Amino acid sequence: MAVKNYSDACSAFSTLRALSDFTIILDDNSDRQFPYREECGEYLNLRRRGLWNDLGNKLTLLQRAYVNGCTWVVCMDDDILFSHNFQTKADVLKLIGEAEASGRDTCLFLLRDLWDSSESFRCDGVWGAKHFMVLRKNWFFYEDITLPRAGLKRLHREVYPAGFAARPGSNRLVCPQYCAYHTGCISSERRIERVRKYSVEDPNNEHQADYTYMLETEQLSLAPVPEDDLRLIRQKLRLGKGGSV
Repeated sequence: MAVKNYSDACSAFSTLRALSDFTIILDDNSDRQFPYREECGEYLNLRRRGLWNDLGNKLTLLQRAYVNGCTWVVCMDDDILFSHNFQTKADVLKLIGEAEASGRDTCLFLLRDLWDSSESFRCDGVWGAKHFMVLRKNWFFYEDITLPRAGLKRLHREVYPAGFAARPGSNRLVCPQYCAYHTGCISSERRIERVRKYSVEDPNNEHQADYTYMLETEQLSLAPVPEDDLRLIRQKLRLGKGGSV
């Protein structure tokens, strides 16, 4: 997991530790110390100038996972909560088994953006078609694989070895029985701040889609969070004033 000024609002590190044999945290230019530094399998403290480099961070984490012998990697953000059926190492091993049996290299969950509370998520338009990559086989173990230069793309582009991008979707296992709940849009204040942030960092939308869609509500449609997941979210999520985290 790559973090910057980590917030424990989603209990992300404790979740990652429960899912993994070995935890690796890449702390990218934080102004405050990561609170679980001494509990990490490996802690990387990055100090550099420039924008958050999502591709570079992911490649660094994959490389360090390779050094530590991790053949599969659980991917997390600190504003993500997983559904109740993906909380243990046994859950991870079950999914890895399914992926390997079908010859897949990555596992995607449904991504549900919590909207204005922990009880509902947005499901209209693009909001109902999002996915989050949770498991990926560590491509550093593959023979003759060629990786892109880490500095070419930033922000939210995916990391794919050469040869895989030409076959989009062919190596992915989409798992509709699992969900990743995103808290980054849970309040109007957070949505406005996200749009402002990315308009500053990527004004020409070179590395990601135009995020202003987050502010459009004309076709707004919400769906309830299932009860089993809602109980877990309420347990793990620390909501602040106005629904912010």
